[in-house]
Amino acid sequence: MIGAMSTDAMFYGLRSRRDATHRQLTAGDGFTYCKSEWMESTRDPLLSPTVFLVEQPPGSCLRTHFHAQNEFQVVVQGSGTLGPHALSPGLIHYATAYTGYGPLVAGPEGLSYFTIRAVFEAGAYFIPEHREMLQRGPRHQFHAGPVVPTDGAPMHLNAHEAQVPEPLAANADGSASAAAIRLGPGAQACLPAFSLSVAQFVLVLEGELQCGNQTLGAWESLARTERDAELYVSAGAAGALAVVLALDARDSRYTDLPAGHSPAQSVPASTQSKNPNDT
Repeated sequence: MIGAMSTDAMFYGLRSRRDATHRQLTAGDGFTYCKSEWMESTRDPLLSPTVFLVEQPPGSCLRTHFHAQNEFQVVVQGSGTLGPHALSPGLIHYATAYTGYGPLVAGPEGLSYFTIRAVFEAGAYFIPEHREMLQRGPRHQFHAGPVVPTDGAPMHLNAHEAQVPEPLAANADGSASAAAIRLGPGAQACLPAFSLSVAQFVLVLEGELQCGNQTLGAWESLARTERDAELYVSAGAAGALAVVLALDARDSRYTDLPAGHSPAQSVPASTQSKNPNDT
């Protein structure tokens, strides 16, 4: 079953799931965008790997907000800004729970990015109206990349040539980190163990990546939860470019939100069917 956990504790985020879940949504403030889930998730409050794609139309603005879980975001198409930071394909953003960020403003060609979390969460807390929902505890964020050449030049690695891993950024204790792997046609790489994190995600940006019996194309992904295990992957005939993201657990100093409070929910556009996972 697509997205289901296998015996080796891996989830897959596949384009076929995107085609089944793509829809247009409108937030309470009128912000309209498209969203699609790429990785089927449980609702486990401790570990439920989640990958979804947000597509903002040209000039749209997602206001400053925060979430109750740690997350990565990876830009895959278009341009824009996140606060003062320029965005382009291959740019990576990490934010801990209860860390406000934004606004996210799409450029003239729109902006598409994946949101990646180790624990499922729906909705967002906007600032300033949800400021009272902020929890006391450490707040961190970092940016890395972009790992995709800004001039659009393709990868030029020889067959079986590998450039791995390329550390990009990490938090202070290394429990959350971003790295890039570049593989020539047929090249193989070993993904390291991640003992300080709860899950490791691999998102393919270009080419194809063979992971066990699963071939991942561009924008497809995997999440694995066996912390002390290595994983060998290999590139297809055109090579591969991917990011490797280790996600840490939410800091134990945060407490759960008071009963009766939940993130602001977006609602489907009138022509779309309602989905309980909308954010």
